[in-house]
Amino acid sequence: METNLYINIKETQWPIVYRPEYNVRFFGLEKLHPFDAGKWGKVFQHLKKAGLIDEDTVTKPNEASKEDLLVVHTKKYLRSLQVCFFAIAPPFILEVFQYSLNVARIAEVPPLVLVPNCLVQSGYLKPMRFQTGG
Repeated sequence: METNLYINIKETQWPIVYRPEYNVRFFGLEKLHPFDAGKWGKVFQHLKKAGLIDEDTVTKPNEASKEDLLVVHTKKYLRSLQVCFFAIAPPFILEVFQYSLNVARIAEVPPLVLVPNCLVQSGYLKPMRFQTGG
């Protein structure tokens, strides 16, 4: 399998890879993780303030697609992270939280288990896919 994540760096760019989407902002839950989930943006802002880089001199990666992720992960693993639907029947609600439980374990942020998986997808896993692209 191949990935389409590789991008060429222009001569006018530094080999610094960054996008604002790297930063996890998730209703404050990101502060419960042992590492700073906004560190990438802080480093970028520090370098920008020092006049070392700007938006045009950094390389902006693509978001990792399902095909990209399948290069290193199994379909079963990816399915365990991504369900996004709304239902009223109790078995479906339990299933939605089960998928958030898997992400909560992996992310080491236990309160994520209480967050509907649709929000986990956009607020936590999407930034991870952009970081994978970088």
